[in-house]
Amino acid sequence: MLNAMIIGGKIAALRKERGLSQTQLAERLSLSPQAVSKWERGESLPDIVTLDRIAAICGTDLNCFSESAADGARPPEDREDGGAKREEPPADAPNMSWDFSGSAWKGADLSGVLNLNCRFNGAAVNGSRFAGANFSGIAMVGAAFADCDFTGANLSAGVLRGVALKNCVLEQADLSGVQLRGCAIADSGLSGANLNGAQFSRCSLRNLRFEGELSNVGFIECELKQVAFRNVAFANVFVKNCKIKPRQKVTFEGCTADRLSYACIQNCGADMTGVAMVG
Repeated sequence: MLNAMIIGGKIAALRKERGLSQTQLAERLSLSPQAVSKWERGESLPDIVTLDRIAAICGTDLNCFSESAADGARPPEDREDGGAKREEPPADAPNMSWDFSGSAWKGADLSGVLNLNCRFNGAAVNGSRFAGANFSGIAMVGAAFADCDFTGANLSAGVLRGVALKNCVLEQADLSGVQLRGCAIADSGLSGANLNGAQFSRCSLRNLRFEGELSNVGFIECELKQVAFRNVAFANVFVKNCKIKPRQKVTFEGCTADRLSYACIQNCGADMTGVAMVG
């Protein structure tokens, strides 16, 4: 059983080690600073999905919150990317390897830059443009992006842990095969984005609209709120232990789904009125 005082102390220690204020951590979780304050005082406990997101933001995993782990200690990490395997750029690509981890960016423009081999772990990026940039295979931990433009950007096969995207434009972006773990995506545009093969695990998805084809996509232990699926063709979509009930304001309109996808979505309590089974 989780002890609120122990968990609160570990959250505070990890946050301070990462150099984050309570307000900064709250922003990356899309929560209020008061919630973080209550956790750290032992007055309440975050749910397991939020704990996983906190761990990802702080570059660790859920094991650090166990009572057997040393108070405030982080398990050793083999690499700065949080253990995710990073794809190597093509052999003929120019050497453009930069480490922007922990930095603060505002108003930067990297539109159209190709073969980016960068690290943004723990970075805070605001009002910046990455339209058409190539981030394929990127591994990123704990970064926060707000009011950024990723139109047509390539993030395929990337691994994102504890990354927050708020009020960002992801239209026409290539997100195929991307793995998102403990991420928070809110108030962002996804029109025309390629999400085939994407995997969402313990993510918070708020005020989003999905359109077009979703093929071989997984949603595991995610929370969806004010999410609209419009004219979506679900094919081989796996959904497990997600919060997508009508009271979460998750809606479907003009959608189709194969039998597996239909059953998975329905099993999570969704209102299937706007989904037609095919095949």
